[in-house]
Amino acid sequence: MKDKVKKLTQNTLIYGLGNTMNKFMGIFLIPLYAKLIPIEQFGVLAVFEMSLLFLANIIPLGITNGHERYILREKEKGEYPVFLFSNYAALLGISFIVLSLLSLFSKEMSFIISGSSANNKVMFLVFISLFFDINNLIPIYKLQYENKPIQYILQNTSKLLISISTAIYLIAFRHYGIEGVFIGRILGSSSLFIWQLFANIIPYCKFHFDKQKVILAIKYGFPVVLSSIGFLLFLMSDRYLVNIFLGNSAAGKYSFGFRMASILLVLIQSIGVSYLPTLFSHENKDNNKRYYVKMLTYYTFIITWLIIAFVFFYKIPLWPLVKNKEYWDGLTIVPILCFAFLFQGMTYFVNVGVSLTNNNRYMIFPSILIATVNILLNIWLLPVFGFVFAAYCVLFSHMMSVTAYSYFSYRFYKIKFEWSKNLLTIVIAAIFIFISNMSWANDSVLIRIALRTAMLISFPVILWRLGYFEKIEVETIFERLKNPRSFFRKG
Repeated sequence: MKDKVKKLTQNTLIYGLGNTMNKFMGIFLIPLYAKLIPIEQFGVLAVFEMSLLFLANIIPLGITNGHERYILREKEKGEYPVFLFSNYAALLGISFIVLSLLSLFSKEMSFIISGSSANNKVMFLVFISLFFDINNLIPIYKLQYENKPIQYILQNTSKLLISISTAIYLIAFRHYGIEGVFIGRILGSSSLFIWQLFANIIPYCKFHFDKQKVILAIKYGFPVVLSSIGFLLFLMSDRYLVNIFLGNSAAGKYSFGFRMASILLVLIQSIGVSYLPTLFSHENKDNNKRYYVKMLTYYTFIITWLIIAFVFFYKIPLWPLVKNKEYWDGLTIVPILCFAFLFQGMTYFVNVGVSLTNNNRYMIFPSILIATVNILLNIWLLPVFGFVFAAYCVLFSHMMSVTAYSYFSYRFYKIKFEWSKNLLTIVIAAIFIFISNMSWANDSVLIRIALRTAMLISFPVILWRLGYFEKIEVETIFERLKNPRSFFRKG
């Protein structure tokens, strides 16, 4: 178990780094946004980014999900070169046709998404960016499953540098506004697309199109897409509905708070990206259920501890970078969203039964139902309680998703997670954050820093005293503390 945890951690640091760097593009540019982009335009940027995320998950029809699911099986059968070519060619064709058709209606879609057809140029740039983003997925998964960390990090770093440098130039010196953000994305993604095509796809393909390979991928992946529609709807509906009911300014404030909380989300998604290959690779191994159970427990402990640290201290480095008060108004929602993202990450772990038994179709109705409830609550109460209510709806929706995934996973794969331990860490973290925000705890900087540091250090100690850790886990922790280098050695 120790070696498995160690391997997952190392994979998170290696492969999660590439994913993290790409996600961090928007975070790196926050000081530039706050200085040169009005809060209203920042709100418009947010809703366009949400549309990009939604379409990127829908358009592939599940081919990328199916490719990830069966990549190891196809390699074992010796049929991966045909599987790779068939899936990649199908994805290229589908994405090109769909996005070409959508681009004919850029004005109409711009009006639906942002409330103004004047943003049609941005909408067109979104479609171009989408084409490259979608077709970069399969080769990225291939590098990860083939354990090629240097190529993985190098390619993602190059993409990030091109995207950020282009965006900075266009926004700061050419005054392109939010258009510069998407032009930067296009140049970064298209460069990566060309690199991957000639380095990771063509040399490893057998140029024979087998439609049965595509059908195999879609049969697994399309139910995943359908089940994610509800998740994607509520994922993008918060900013969209805030923009409709409260205006671009409120949407900008909410989006800024969301983006700051997303610093934690980037790490969570990196863990998920690293965990999925191990989930499938442990499918037929002995004692695999204990592995799945412990991975959720360790994830919850680590992320709740990080939430405490992040919420306590993230404003310190932010202050000299962002002086615009309108942006700071959105930080109210950061703690709420941090806990929401914690639950979002749990779905990577609790859906083990659904994923291993290929029963993703059972999540279609629950996900759509959760999204519907989320949207109706926002429509009903958002105008009354303001954009903070949207954050609470995100938290509630992710909690419901974890509940639904847990139910169906247990139905198809009898596995009992350590829910009492997981909930204990969350409750203690919430109490700590509540205490730190009480008026008496904010009387002076020294009192605030001392109190928060003490709570941060005491968090694992309190859990230990409450019997959270098993004996072998305590022994391992002390062993690592005595000799930190042992973490990087085998065995």
